[in-house]
Amino acid sequence: MSKEPSGAASEGESISPQSPSWFGRLRAQPGFRTAAVAFVLTVVLGIGGSAAYALWSLKAEANLSVATALPDLPAVSVPTCNDDLFKFTRVGWTAPVGMRDDAVYIVRISTSKGSVDYAFPRGSTEFRPADLRVKDGEALHSWMGIGTGTVTVSTGFLAAGVGAPGVVDLKTQVLKPSKPSPGTALRSNSSIVAWFTC
Repeated sequence: MSKEPSGAASEGESISPQSPSWFGRLRAQPGFRTAAVAFVLTVVLGIGGSAAYALWSLKAEANLSVATALPDLPAVSVPTCNDDLFKFTRVGWTAPVGMRDDAVYIVRISTSKGSVDYAFPRGSTEFRPADLRVKDGEALHSWMGIGTGTVTVSTGFLAAGVGAPGVVDLKTQVLKPSKPSPGTALRSNSSIVAWFTC
């Protein structure tokens, strides 16, 4: 009997190292780490983009379904303008029949400089132009300068988180606005003093 352990190589045989797996051969290639990092980033960012698109799409559908579920609101008749030297000029309107409790009035003042929209709660049916501010806090008369503007009134629903009274963005913060009323003229007689006339 031979004293050599079984399975041992004889003197003439050499033991070959185990051949690397396909992953080992791939890892040995130059630039493997860079390619792996680029691949992982592509997959992760691709999934993130899909998730962001899905979330955006869901929000758009929710806003669309809210807007379409809202009822049509009544239009407002022509606003009136009342000059009163001691009470300041006031612009008012008559509440339309069928005005809902959760709806608001949207007053738009348009001038040669542009337009600004204000939301007033359902209980309001008049305002004093001397009290109004534009988006940056500037007084309405300073923004208008000396000149004429047009006032229209419509009804609508405010988007979530938007309150009245205050300046609103008609395109993004007002849902399902009614047709605006015919306009009435408003004149700013001074850019320094809040002096308005009809």
